[in-house]
Amino acid sequence: MSAAKSINFSLKIVHRDSPESPVYPGNLTFDEKIQRYIGFSEARASYLMSSISTHDNSAMHPIANARPEVVPGNAAYMVDPIFDPKASNSFREVSCTKDISCHPYHCVDGQCIYGINYGDGSVSSGYIAFENFSLTTSDTQPFYFSMKFGCSFESRGNFDRKISGILGMNMDPISFMGQLGKQYFSNKFSYCLVDPNTVTHSYLKFGDDVYNGRPVQEFTKKTPFEANPFNNNYYLYLQDISINGMRLNLPEGTFKIKGNGQGGCIIDSGTTITSLKYSVYIRVKDEFEAYFARYGIQRSYGGCGTTAALCFDLPSGFNAFPSMTYHFIGADLYVEPKHGFLLTISHFAPAIKAGDSEFTVLGSWQQQNTRFIDDTDLRQLSFAPEECDKDNP
Repeated sequence: MSAAKSINFSLKIVHRDSPESPVYPGNLTFDEKIQRYIGFSEARASYLMSSISTHDNSAMHPIANARPEVVPGNAAYMVDPIFDPKASNSFREVSCTKDISCHPYHCVDGQCIYGINYGDGSVSSGYIAFENFSLTTSDTQPFYFSMKFGCSFESRGNFDRKISGILGMNMDPISFMGQLGKQYFSNKFSYCLVDPNTVTHSYLKFGDDVYNGRPVQEFTKKTPFEANPFNNNYYLYLQDISINGMRLNLPEGTFKIKGNGQGGCIIDSGTTITSLKYSVYIRVKDEFEAYFARYGIQRSYGGCGTTAALCFDLPSGFNAFPSMTYHFIGADLYVEPKHGFLLTISHFAPAIKAGDSEFTVLGSWQQQNTRFIDDTDLRQLSFAPEECDKDNP
């Protein structure tokens, strides 16, 4: 199979709690949403921390994680109709003795086996295989390609039978981008996230589509990826945080990756609530409490349905929420007040939580209405504000 470089195509991004999602949980209350967001974010952070040490006519719903790889390649969960390798002429298993991509997975009876345990208790296990796939490009032409993927023979937990798998997007050689990015997509992809409580959606874009029709010159904010020798996730050099324009003046090296691979900062679309290392969370929490105290607003312990949330009472008519800014090397990411908090009629909660380690993850809630462009050739992240609900394929 052959194809020209820089093929352009888009995949629809649908939040798992959106009415468009195949795993839509129904009309949840505010308390239920916060508990769900925190639960998923804790499970996601747990998985990310642990990672440190078909081509047919079936419609498939992969869960796309726009950054860290979750399962080798694309791990297929038990959905209907179940993929039958014996019915495919192009399917073949990866040799655990002749194919270097089997490392760091395991050889069992000549098969290259993988097994992954998630922070929420979900499990996927299977073997690495090679298959032909097709996707519809932006000009509606099918794009045919071959790649290795994780073919699951056992899965249980939070994914249900409606999810086909997980699309891995980190810089690991066996991820989707690692296998196809250089040959087909100029090693670039982008995304722009909408409010998960709306019925709108946006797109994960590849190739020259990444700019969404905008001039390249508009993406002036650029920050390099920080290398972690223990994995291939997209780390950023986070230097400081501001609340409503006032810097916290955190000590130099607060977010530095340690010699054992711990610490550092990842920007991750698969995590909803931002998880801050505990010492930083305490500083941010204190700043929020002091800020809202000036308006006579007090904390509401358990008012958001869980003591894990930093919850406040919401006075009628109050709208003076502070902004947050993440200061990276070479670029500042400004989080508008409306994207920094989760609100209901009587309470609100900042979209942050205390992490369980030195690890910091910038979650998707605070990434809304910004287009992020990952360029693995230049090893940098570019971004610019955008109205993501107007995104087009």
